[in-house]
Amino acid sequence: MISSAELLKRPLQIYSAHFNIFFKLLLVPLIFNIAVSAIPITRNAELALIVALPMALFSILVAAWTELALVRAFYNYSSGATLNIAATLREALQKLPSFIFLLIIWFVVVLVGLAFLIIPGIIFATWFMFLSSALVIEDQRGLAVFRRSKQLVANNFFGLFWRAVASALLISVILITAIQGFVAILQATGLRAFNQFLFDVITNSFGSALSVLFLPAFIGIIVTLYLEIHKTKGV
Repeated sequence: MISSAELLKRPLQIYSAHFNIFFKLLLVPLIFNIAVSAIPITRNAELALIVALPMALFSILVAAWTELALVRAFYNYSSGATLNIAATLREALQKLPSFIFLLIIWFVVVLVGLAFLIIPGIIFATWFMFLSSALVIEDQRGLAVFRRSKQLVANNFFGLFWRAVASALLISVILITAIQGFVAILQATGLRAFNQFLFDVITNSFGSALSVLFLPAFIGIIVTLYLEIHKTKGV
């Protein structure tokens, strides 16, 4: 199976080589997340709930839509094909209802699994790590997406699990370190003492924007693992 170094290298090479395209695919979540970060936090609990709930739901929809588009982008570029941004976003939008349905089932299954001594939840999460890949790349439908993902993971569970987790942890550490470093630098300028609100808006916006820009790295790892397993198994 692919080495950890290669697993990180391939998607990052694709991301950097086609950054202008990926950036356009990320524009909607970027704008939305930065806008949300700039909204003042209200102390009114009822108002906060009224505002937070629809924003959270919309955030989930945007994130799911973006994931589907990124899967298509990484698959096309990994296969040597070109990418049409409008067609990619349109395809992702068309598949979004199906993906949301799958994510709801995935969430319930993993949550129930985690409730039973955590291990079952980890197993389910690993079995179904290729939902978006099977949906977008293979055009699988309904519950067949779950069966297909589990089929791909079969006999490669531990190899896929530790590679995905290790890679995701490394990228997460880099992301968190970058955000904390920016916050420390900004705090050293004295902005926080001068204007707490402005400090919070800038740091929250930076953290949200950077998190979105790191999203392709996470999705790229999953697509790379999918392609590797698909090639290895020949199915």
